[in-house]
Amino acid sequence: MRLMLRERHHLAIVRDASGRTLGLATLEDLVEELVGDIHDEHDDASGRDGA
Repeated sequence: MRLMLRERHHLAIVRDASGRTLGLATLEDLVEELVGDIHDEHDDASGRDGA
């Protein structure tokens, strides 16, 4: 996450110890793991409680 912030990247390739690609992670994914779900203007409002 520090590298993503320093380099201003919002998308990262996730690899295991042997270098195999496991998937992608966004900066938003990482922040949500730390602070909980983040709702923004692009999220579907149908599942929200109106808050």
